[in-house]
Amino acid sequence: MATCLIGHGQNLVPNPSFEVYDTCPSAVFQVHRAVGWFGANGTADYFNTCTPTGGSFSVSVPNNWVGYQQPKHGNGYMGMSTFIKPDSAIIGIREAIGVHLPTHLIPGTKYFASFYASLATNSAVNSGCGANKLGIMFSNSQYVSIGPTNAVPLHNQSQVFTDLIITDTLNWTKISGSFVSDSNYSYLYVGNFFQDSMVSFTSFGVSQGGYSYYYIDNICLSTDSLTCPISVGIKEPRQTTATIFPNPFSIQLTFKLTDSEQTTVSLYDFLGQQILQQTFTNSTTINTRHMPDGIYFYELRNFKGTLKTGKLVKQ
Repeated sequence: MATCLIGHGQNLVPNPSFEVYDTCPSAVFQVHRAVGWFGANGTADYFNTCTPTGGSFSVSVPNNWVGYQQPKHGNGYMGMSTFIKPDSAIIGIREAIGVHLPTHLIPGTKYFASFYASLATNSAVNSGCGANKLGIMFSNSQYVSIGPTNAVPLHNQSQVFTDLIITDTLNWTKISGSFVSDSNYSYLYVGNFFQDSMVSFTSFGVSQGGYSYYYIDNICLSTDSLTCPISVGIKEPRQTTATIFPNPFSIQLTFKLTDSEQTTVSLYDFLGQQILQQTFTNSTTINTRHMPDGIYFYELRNFKGTLKTGKLVKQ
């Protein structure tokens, strides 16, 4: 039996800043040219300095079809659409990128994760829109598709994500956090994995953009906080601040906090539609007799941001 050991101080993400490629990108939708990476639930783009400048859909660096940006590290970065405005005339889908991890995550082990994002704003392509919920999700499944078939599920959960609406087009914004793995995950994804109803956004510029498009660079995953340090001020789910019981539930559901801050609980059905929102302090018990059996999702928020998200089962 072979055993894989995780070394402290090691970034577990292969090709984390997309420097290694089998062929220089020459057009959009070529995520796969960065060794190890693939497009998930969409057609994300790979940008690199090796690509000559020019053309309507150039993927060169720093000038390209969605704007101008120098890499955070090295010569390459990815780009993806993470949110389509509900009133947008643009027809599109959420995009995400994924990679197979060389070693599975170990259940019960604490991990630190981070990456950098920068909003690409180009009024010519109607992308003047910033959104939140951008983050990292782990899975045991590989999703490689264009269109809805086998698409990355929007389960309103990511192990690390930000509630900050990123609107900075000049600098790279760091998104980071920590979590304790609950499974031996083998795939890492970067994107927005929340339903539209849970995403906040803002539009600006001449176009009042129809979608959010972000450059992504320098992805990190480690058991060592010094390798992937957490940024102060970036919000992450704090998984120890609340208790939800029972789960599965039947006639009632209780949310109990370990502090006394005013908190809002929101419940969503499997399609991401909000069915309840209630503000409380310390604890609250909700009558759930009227709710049909099935899968639900919850979000707990206070003035600091998201405290906890998760899945519930009514039976």
